[in-house]
Amino acid sequence: MFKLNRLTQSLVMVGLVLPAMAYAQDAPPTPKKDEGKPQRIEVTGSSIKRVRDEGAVALQVIQAQDLVKQGITSAEQFVATLSSNGNGVDNMTTNQGGDFLNSTADRPHNNGAASASLRGLGAQYTLVLLNGRRLSTHGLNGTSVDLNSIPMAAVDRIEVLKDGASAIYGTDAIGGVINFILKRDYQGLEMTASADKTQHGGGDMYRLSVLGGVGDYEADGYNALFSLTYDTNNRLRGTQRSFQNGYQPDRGLAPDTTGTPFATIGASSGTALSGYYTLPGDTQSYNKANLLALQGDCSAGTDMVAYRGDITGFNNNNKACAYDYGKQWSLMQPVDRFNLVSKANFRLSPDHMLTAEVVASHTESAVEYTPIQLTTKSAGALYPAYIKDANGNLVRSPYYQDLTGLVPGFDNTKDELIRWRCLECGPRQQNTKTDAYRVLLGLEGVLAGDWDYKTGLSYAQSKADTTLGDGYLYQDQLSAAMATGLINPFLKAGESQTPEAMALLEAAKARGAKLYGGQASVAELDATVSHEIYSLPAGAVSMALGLDLRNEKYKFNESESSYPTINGVSAPASLDQASRDISAVFGELDVPLMKSLDLQTALRYDHYNDFGSTTNPKVALRWQPLPELAFRTSYSKGFHAPGFEQLYGGSSTGQFNSDINDPVLCPNGGTDANACGIRPDIVTTSNPQLKPETSKQWSIGLVASPLPWLTSSIDFWNIEINNKIAALSGQALMAHYDQYSQYVVRDENGYITEVDAPIMNQAGAKTRGVDLNVTANVKDGPDTWVASLDGTYTDSYKSRFSANDPWTELVGSFGDAIYGYDLHVRWKHQAMLTWSRGDWSVTGVQSFTGHYRDEVDGFGSGVTSPNAPTWVKSYTLYHLSATYTGFKDTSVTFGVKNLFDTKPSYSAHNVDNVVGAGWDGRVGDPRMRSFTLRVNHKF
Repeated sequence: MFKLNRLTQSLVMVGLVLPAMAYAQDAPPTPKKDEGKPQRIEVTGSSIKRVRDEGAVALQVIQAQDLVKQGITSAEQFVATLSSNGNGVDNMTTNQGGDFLNSTADRPHNNGAASASLRGLGAQYTLVLLNGRRLSTHGLNGTSVDLNSIPMAAVDRIEVLKDGASAIYGTDAIGGVINFILKRDYQGLEMTASADKTQHGGGDMYRLSVLGGVGDYEADGYNALFSLTYDTNNRLRGTQRSFQNGYQPDRGLAPDTTGTPFATIGASSGTALSGYYTLPGDTQSYNKANLLALQGDCSAGTDMVAYRGDITGFNNNNKACAYDYGKQWSLMQPVDRFNLVSKANFRLSPDHMLTAEVVASHTESAVEYTPIQLTTKSAGALYPAYIKDANGNLVRSPYYQDLTGLVPGFDNTKDELIRWRCLECGPRQQNTKTDAYRVLLGLEGVLAGDWDYKTGLSYAQSKADTTLGDGYLYQDQLSAAMATGLINPFLKAGESQTPEAMALLEAAKARGAKLYGGQASVAELDATVSHEIYSLPAGAVSMALGLDLRNEKYKFNESESSYPTINGVSAPASLDQASRDISAVFGELDVPLMKSLDLQTALRYDHYNDFGSTTNPKVALRWQPLPELAFRTSYSKGFHAPGFEQLYGGSSTGQFNSDINDPVLCPNGGTDANACGIRPDIVTTSNPQLKPETSKQWSIGLVASPLPWLTSSIDFWNIEINNKIAALSGQALMAHYDQYSQYVVRDENGYITEVDAPIMNQAGAKTRGVDLNVTANVKDGPDTWVASLDGTYTDSYKSRFSANDPWTELVGSFGDAIYGYDLHVRWKHQAMLTWSRGDWSVTGVQSFTGHYRDEVDGFGSGVTSPNAPTWVKSYTLYHLSATYTGFKDTSVTFGVKNLFDTKPSYSAHNVDNVVGAGWDGRVGDPRMRSFTLRVNHKF
């Protein structure tokens, strides 16, 4: 497991385990603690046990009952409520782009995973822990923990550290830490069933869980806990919501596709339409033609509309038709999830506890996209002018569209290059199965009477596979089927293919083919000790020392046998297996400089066998001049190790999602079909010379309690990341062509054949903002009122590629293909008000996300419709729930989510870049109003 020699292994085991076992036998019983004294516990962000509110950094704690009141049943739903979490493409709605949307192109093979992204920095910079220890990253993406693996039914509380913590936890903790803490010492048996059903249909969610525990740890010396949960989320299709509409020209939105169910004929040398053409009395040049468009009747085709070049910027397509592909998109993918927790604590002696734990999950998800379109000769998009009859004679193909007389220069003796949306092929589906688990053996307690210690040995793994469902076809079989001329690409609404044609398409389907698979794992040995080492006049100085040994592995498409080319499926990289060993030591000090002033310091040294060493410090101060007022500040450095695929993944090939113009041969548009409106390949290549990313961050704030029932805090924060690792997108290369022209590959005629997008260390990113929290707790006779507000104001988020480039401000902007599509809103908050009396409690929640600028030039044409709004309006939801506990051993919670049935705010973009047509999946909830019911019964 670890590449340690026998001597090192022996020293570790002798030094950590044997003394603990000896003390387990010989140490005298610890005197019973004073029940009136505040209990000192270990909190997220520190290895020193302390009273929870003693820390010098902001720590947000959410109890399980608060999640119940909000109708939250998954870790993904919880993370979405955090004001400190970004609005990126990290959830199960927005990551549906596969490897072909611009927003997900830099996060390939991320199927079936949901992630957290504190501060909007990206999922790779947020450390997700379970009971304070690491989980494996997802088997496919290999970079972040899948939130689907968190057993939420067994969670007792969640601690969110909104500060860098590399000095304590090592890599990944630049943005912060989310620690899911399971129930402990639970006794009894309970069953919970819940339903969350939408008013408008689709997207229903159901859960059934069992939680049991035996043994009183204090009285019996042991406690065993078991939890099993099944969740299922139903699919929500775009056709089930009216706001999923990609054709709203009066609001500046129209689809940019000429791949239609009644096919469009495109221009290409050697085909019936060999190049651009003009019509009599019209100065506009066109490079596509659709019979229905020429007849002014695009609506005769299924979900077809007139192409609007005035909106997309491509007027040369105006004699084609368009297709509302966004309407066919899934808004919410179906998910089936099992979570298992089995945990036991054994008291070896009054001062020592042994823990054995198994956590496992099985998740199945299924993304669904609009049907494929055939657009290129190599993809089978040629409809033959002639075919051979039974006697071997050439005859006219049965469905050939002869546009002679309608389109100047049309040559009806040649094949037609078509852009055809194959509705009969079915929607494209990708099914992902993920199995994840962690096994842990831990020992904790007290040594020599007052040395707290904790050590553990764990192994965690995530394995995932994606297979193709309907809608994908083997390329050679599809091309052969199209060459028969028996498949009709020119169908109007209500018309259908012949049985013979359907048989040809069905025979070509790649249903059940494995798209890719991956596996990630982490084996870890950790140990910490903490102790009050000496006393100062202001109090005791506490120290913690720790050791962390890890072995991380990742493999993707390992030794996969090659399969025939599949239409629309890019060639992902293959990584047989990569492995690294990490050895780390760290220390922490808590020094009371004065009665009102505490100093906390930490230092961690990590050694990676594949790129070297890094040392990261942290220092924090807390000054409390008054009982009602405290000031706090911190400064730290952090790092993030390069990912395995970034280092060793090789090359993967994709394609531009929209047409582009060659910046040299077609800088202002033109009629050269080989340089204007092209879609060359994009080849992304790993880089074994990458350096780790580094960060510097600080925070300063205050906590005030002007009244006994009121507490508030405000914290200013700042983060800077250097050597940020990313692949230059194809669009970024085109936009900065003079700077990166060496990555553009041309043929002997000077035409672009591919664009190389290397993964590299870029200049970085920096962000700053303010966190605000207000909590009030008022007791008024039999009534209790609890109100809270947690908000984040992001003042700035800037990024640049190199040190010579100017910083680009991204806060409040929609995002683009150059700097990515993680959304950084200026302000967002979650407000909550709970009233309780006796057996009743009622909770109201307000969720608010501020406005931001709408998409500009979404198709890369340089055009934004004047009808498109400048801003995407703010988005506010209200939820209401009531809980009654008056039944014997039973509690019932009923709620309404999205109380006012608010639609997502309008956005004039389609699914080309970000999920959502006419709305934004990074912010809006497509389910709209839903009704929740939860019943919990204790046996």
